[in-house]
Amino acid sequence: MRRMVEPKNIVFASCDRKYFLEHGEAFVTSAYMNGETPHIHIQSEKREDVRELEKKITEKFPSFRLHYFDYRSKYDRAESRSCFAIGRFIFGQQLHHNNLLILDIDSFIRKPINWSDFSKIDYSLFFRDPLPGTIGWEKEGTHVAAGAVYVSHRSRLLEITMNEINIHPSLPWFVDQRALHRAHLRLKDEENYCQMPKTYIDWEFSPDSIIWTGKGQRKKSEVYLNEKSTYFST
Repeated sequence: MRRMVEPKNIVFASCDRKYFLEHGEAFVTSAYMNGETPHIHIQSEKREDVRELEKKITEKFPSFRLHYFDYRSKYDRAESRSCFAIGRFIFGQQLHHNNLLILDIDSFIRKPINWSDFSKIDYSLFFRDPLPGTIGWEKEGTHVAAGAVYVSHRSRLLEITMNEINIHPSLPWFVDQRALHRAHLRLKDEENYCQMPKTYIDWEFSPDSIIWTGKGQRKKSEVYLNEKSTYFST
């Protein structure tokens, strides 16, 4: 029997210490400005600079939660960047929620999330054609963009994704996206799913989008940086 959870809508990101210091304040502030409850999982010990930023944010937003959990010793042969990439799935399973929207930490929420977009589904992924020129592992790993993942409390998506990841403890790059796609192939006939609307994972920065995500070098663009500057608390 599946455990009952308290009614909650949560936006969640997982990152390392460097990305938290660079993007955490804008992510959290943008969420609260639009009526959302953010959680961040950080794969780091509580260093002083992290404590200082955590204190600054929680003084303004007391309900904000920063979770510390470093599991990298379990994957001692892994690529470090892949280790950071899978944190969202490891810790996402531990959050009590009705609706969970997992985002990249370099995203910001520009408008209230329309949770009714997901009311009749169990999970939502951003499906796409594999990246041009990819073959084998990388081709399979680019069927899904992991920058926005919706999961209801009913879904087994995160559980199965982690099962798929743990088959490959060396964590080659794209292991998280490949595992998401494999999990989808297992669940697509059992659970209700939909394509993630582009408005929740927009790296082209349309003014009408709910969420902008800072994909690659686009984080350095003027339009992204100008918008980001509006989310720093004082």
